[in-house]
Amino acid sequence: MTGFGLGRTWPLVGRDAELGFVVHGLRGRGTPHGVVLAGAAGVGKTRLAREVLAAAGRTTTRWVVATDSARAVPLGCFAHLLRSAVVAGPGMIARAADDLLAEAPGLVIGVDDAHFLDDTSAALVHHLAAERGVPTVVTLRSGERAPDAVTALWKDGHLLRLDLQALSTEDTGALLAEVLGGPVEASTVQRLWDVTAGNALYLRHLVEGELDAGRLRRTIGVWQWRGDLALPPPLRELVDASIGQLPEAVRHAVELVSLGEPIGVRLLTGLVDPEALDEAERRKLVSVTVEGARTEVRIAHPLHGEAVREALSTLRARRLRGQLAGALAATGCRRTGDLLRLADLMLGSDRPADARLLADAAVEANRLGAIPLAERLSRAASTAGTCFESELMLGYAHGWQGRAGASAERLAAATALASTPEQHVRATIAQASLQWWGLGDGPAAVTTLEAGLRKAVGEPLRDELRAVLAVLAMHDGRTADAAREARAVLEAPAVTPRAATFAGNALTVASAMLGRPDDAVAAVGPALDASGSLPETAVLRAGIWWGHLLALRLAGRLDEAAAVADRYVADAGESPLMRCKALVYRAGVQLDQGRIDAVPATMRETVACLDGSDPADWTFFCHLALATALGMAGDATGAGIAAQAARTRFRPTVAMVESELRLAEAWVAAAEGALTEAVAAAHDAAALAADGERAATEVVALHTAVCFGDRTVAPRLAELAGRIGTPRALAAAHHAAALAAGDAAGLDAAAGELLDIGAVLLAADATAQAALAYGRAGRRGASASVAARANCLAERCPGARTPALRAIARPLPITTREREIASLIARGLSNQAIAERLFVSVRTVEGHIYRACTKLDVTDRAALASLVSVA
Repeated sequence: MTGFGLGRTWPLVGRDAELGFVVHGLRGRGTPHGVVLAGAAGVGKTRLAREVLAAAGRTTTRWVVATDSARAVPLGCFAHLLRSAVVAGPGMIARAADDLLAEAPGLVIGVDDAHFLDDTSAALVHHLAAERGVPTVVTLRSGERAPDAVTALWKDGHLLRLDLQALSTEDTGALLAEVLGGPVEASTVQRLWDVTAGNALYLRHLVEGELDAGRLRRTIGVWQWRGDLALPPPLRELVDASIGQLPEAVRHAVELVSLGEPIGVRLLTGLVDPEALDEAERRKLVSVTVEGARTEVRIAHPLHGEAVREALSTLRARRLRGQLAGALAATGCRRTGDLLRLADLMLGSDRPADARLLADAAVEANRLGAIPLAERLSRAASTAGTCFESELMLGYAHGWQGRAGASAERLAAATALASTPEQHVRATIAQASLQWWGLGDGPAAVTTLEAGLRKAVGEPLRDELRAVLAVLAMHDGRTADAAREARAVLEAPAVTPRAATFAGNALTVASAMLGRPDDAVAAVGPALDASGSLPETAVLRAGIWWGHLLALRLAGRLDEAAAVADRYVADAGESPLMRCKALVYRAGVQLDQGRIDAVPATMRETVACLDGSDPADWTFFCHLALATALGMAGDATGAGIAAQAARTRFRPTVAMVESELRLAEAWVAAAEGALTEAVAAAHDAAALAADGERAATEVVALHTAVCFGDRTVAPRLAELAGRIGTPRALAAAHHAAALAAGDAAGLDAAAGELLDIGAVLLAADATAQAALAYGRAGRRGASASVAARANCLAERCPGARTPALRAIARPLPITTREREIASLIARGLSNQAIAERLFVSVRTVEGHIYRACTKLDVTDRAALASLVSVA
């Protein structure tokens, strides 16, 4: 990976405030006129000091590096700077200072690792800074004893002391993006920060090693870190030096903590000498935290734990993990998370595998959405002793990670092992889920569930299957049927958690699309509560999140939706699938708010994250959001590519969102300037929504057409608004009516309604249309004022370039159709191609071009296209 190694100077990131502060002090008059930079090893003290010296604007710079080996020689670190030997005795320090200052006007001096200075060198540094007034920058490792003369530099006020902190997660991300030359996956940034704790030197060595190993690589334009950590030799040497030589008892304590952290102090002191644990804490190798009644021990720095684990032999590691597992099992695993920790310890220990315990742990991991861990535990349970639960959990884990073939094999095994009516129903649901989402075979899934209904024993179990059928009906676009079937299940006398979860998912999404937001929101809490108790419904939580956010979005409660979306992203945890779903749902909220600049990078990252492990080709939704965002930004090429990718991945098993796909394609046409085509596509989207009785979705589609300038849909929007009565539907209806009537004041009022619900970009479009309406009425002052307000709203939507905003950016005295044709000319279309696209004759196109050229006083197509492109 040439160009990324340590031979290349990394940029200084996250230190702007410190750099500016220190340089200002060096350039100022009076005292103090220098700084002591203190911090942990690798935090970036030396790099910052060198940047300070380079920016200080002094004529002469001297750099001194103190080392432990040179400490035995007085002035040893200054030897290369002194022109002649300095004789020991009275006046030695003054003579050395005279030597350094001779022929060195405007001297500034830097001293690296001053805690290693011998006493004479320390006295010289103190003399230069305190008595000769030489601007001085000193670095010092925190926690190390420094010579008294160095300590006096800041204690006596001769130099300021600045304690450097580790890089933040945000600074780490910015640094990585600059060094790697492209966007870095958020989870990769977080993982690298977690491992290095923001230590810049450790980060640099780690990045170099992972690049060389091929585990840090670019996928679909996004940098990702995959695989297990392995310390590269240079980093290993640094970490080993930081740990130092340890007595056997201390090393034993640190080894146990590295394998089982966090560990309760009571459990740990039963395995190690308490004094050894005290010594490990004193050496800052472990840290102790107290939370309520529980005191826990952790490794102080993540890389220390990694180095200790790597140094363990396989047999010793297995023996130590066995000790920890035995001690934890003896406690009865009473605390939350103990079961998973015990199972994880057992996997790599010398203790015999407990198939039942591993299967129970796999169930718990699936319930929490920790899918990779669930796979590992269920596989181990199956190896130790095949049972229904382990095979079912492994089948789900494979399916949720996009491995349909392996999932089908395990689910078939689970079905064969099913011995109770409940197990048969659970296996049936798992197989139908794989057929619908994993294989895209809707008819097969329905057949499987209907066959299960005929065999199921008891209404509660039949209701579980009916609830799944309701979810499939919702995805199939039969929205009213889905809501009705889900409600029937939820109103049954005895509702199992599994039935409540599936039916709640169907009801939240269907009610949101039908325009019944209160029903949707009311169903969210019970559905989420039910989903938390069962392993196979954990991932279904994301579907409930979607219904909740969709209800808030379509109702026009966008500020609330934004807060809820952020919470769901946080709740997604480490599961790539769950996190990507939550990010897509949040992107929908951001698009409604007009925060389009926040969407493209995140959606590209989710596509890269799901690459190769995407059940049901979930990247469809990522490309859908990306196409819409880029279309709103006027990026016709990028939007077209994303829309085509979404169209390629569309499956009939998600028919309910085909209207959203058509709407994304409408935004592509709008970005191209083909407004007739854009309006037609928006009408197609509305028709698809109407066919499925999705009134709230139809409102969004028709309102989009209004924003494109369509004056024909006011009656239908008024009808829909009267039926569902949400703030968003009412604002859309008022917008459409005002546009149809050419009512500038009405458009302005509608913009206010849209702003009230948090739809800033929609408000900007309505305001822009109001400005144009005032202009057509000859009210130039009002037009200019309202246009300025539209531009202010657009500034709150960075990157937005919708048709309405483009029209007021540089108003031209041409009609909407003339602008549309000119835009298509700018995209390189011939008159014949334009005629075919707009379903008019070539002669009609030529007539529009002639009239537009006449109005704008240009002579040809190229000049016309140039003017419209600028506008």
